[in-house]
Amino acid sequence: MITPLTRSIAVQTAPRESVLRQDARRKSAQRRDESNSRQGGAAVEVALCLPVLLLVTLLFIEFTNSIFLQQSLKAASYEGVRVAIKQGATISDVTEICASILDGREVVEYEISVEPTDFSIMQRGTLTTVTIEVDKAQNRLFGMLLGSNDTIEIESFGLKE
Repeated sequence: MITPLTRSIAVQTAPRESVLRQDARRKSAQRRDESNSRQGGAAVEVALCLPVLLLVTLLFIEFTNSIFLQQSLKAASYEGVRVAIKQGATISDVTEICASILDGREVVEYEISVEPTDFSIMQRGTLTTVTIEVDKAQNRLFGMLLGSNDTIEIESFGLKE
């Protein structure tokens, strides 16, 4: 009596196992299809977002480079005025110190002007101006790609000692 009962259980479970296997295969195939569609969706998202992120990054780098350029000009003109207001200074001293600072910071295509131009006749208290003008396009990381051919002009003032 024990044997037929076990056989009937065995007979009943055998078709059920094959149904479970078929269900497992079907679910596995569905998972593969869903996985492939998810991978395709991720590829589309990367294709759309990567250029935008790259553009934002490059613009941020260009913006910070512009700030660095402006600060370099301010530092050079300030140091030029410091030299210009001292007794016995010459225009070549002023342009030399400004040029050394700008060259050290890899600024190109700059023009340095000093007012008044004759230091020998300057009296104490005379207003001295050092102006540095730079072409933005020549000092950009990406050259002419961004914007127009603007110039930056920085002035510093001091009184002759």
